[in-house]
Amino acid sequence: MRNHRQIEQVAAAWLARRDREDWSEADDAGLSAWLSASTAHRVAFLRLETAWGETGRLKALAAGLPAGAVPGLGQWWSRSPFFSHRSAASAPGERVLRHSATDAVTEYRATLLAEARAAGTVRPGMLALRKVLRSAAAAVLLTTAIGFGWIGWPHDSSYRTAVGGVEAVPIQDGSTVTLNTDSGIRVAVTETERRVDLEKGEAFFEVAKDPKRPFVVRAGAARIIAVGTKFSVRREADDVRVIVTEGRVRVEHAGPRQRAQTTLISAGSVALAGESGVLVEDRALAEVVDRLSWRHGFVIFHDTPLADAVAEFNRYNTRQIVIENGALESIRIGGTFRTGNVEAFVRLLSEGFPITVDESEDRIILSHQ
Repeated sequence: MRNHRQIEQVAAAWLARRDREDWSEADDAGLSAWLSASTAHRVAFLRLETAWGETGRLKALAAGLPAGAVPGLGQWWSRSPFFSHRSAASAPGERVLRHSATDAVTEYRATLLAEARAAGTVRPGMLALRKVLRSAAAAVLLTTAIGFGWIGWPHDSSYRTAVGGVEAVPIQDGSTVTLNTDSGIRVAVTETERRVDLEKGEAFFEVAKDPKRPFVVRAGAARIIAVGTKFSVRREADDVRVIVTEGRVRVEHAGPRQRAQTTLISAGSVALAGESGVLVEDRALAEVVDRLSWRHGFVIFHDTPLADAVAEFNRYNTRQIVIENGALESIRIGGTFRTGNVEAFVRLLSEGFPITVDESEDRIILSHQ
């Protein structure tokens, strides 16, 4: 049997969902069934409805204040020290609760009353709401926290980077995902699992330890599972590359023409999951780390074919490099380059190799001298 707090949480979830535009007849039937299952369910739901209404009533009682003197509750929450930003890439309104629900609502009420007193517009009903707000504070903020993605409830968010962009995204569980250029992920955190769908591009994961909730990355036909580790996943069409820099991860892969395969890889290993299954290479850790230098705005090449180096540079720039003569593709190059400084890269090519550079607005063409 669920305790009072658990019932209140479910009631808050229903109330938050009911206010969404995608509320359906099936949702309505589900809510009715949940309310009918227990008197405690109905009491918790009605109390939350009342609390939510009383918060709106407090703002209404402040009518007469100068325009913009006191923000609406939603605006105040978005600026309040009781919440913190998740990321610049987060959806609008995504916050995480940093203090107690009671403290947050009490602070909002104090702000509203102080502004009303200063403007000489205090109304009797505002002071009478003190008791109601104190008793309803936790319920109000619980409902709001679900709307803002508070950890403890399923939360689904999308993050994207533009070409040339790199962005670190904190996750509610304490993990961090760093997105590489032109990449996209969808994150869902529940009580039993932390899941990231890598829809395109590349991401580096620093996973907070939580043995009760595995951290799962899905990329095409591959699933990468970790508990507490650091690794990257790069998706290119049907191929998925996994690089581990700390700890171990389990790679599960089921291709179109082979059985599901499970492979355990450790720090210093690079795994490629594709049509041929999962192939693992053990590398020096320093070499593995070099492959992830994009996190700091660089690419590092070690005796790399020019064709591969150009393909890597093109990931970070809308102005694309084109190798016109196939004979140039096998030239080997090495060095450290800034991902966004394509001009310096091609200048070094023209100075160090028999390469002619022809530039246009959207392309840089390399040809043999």
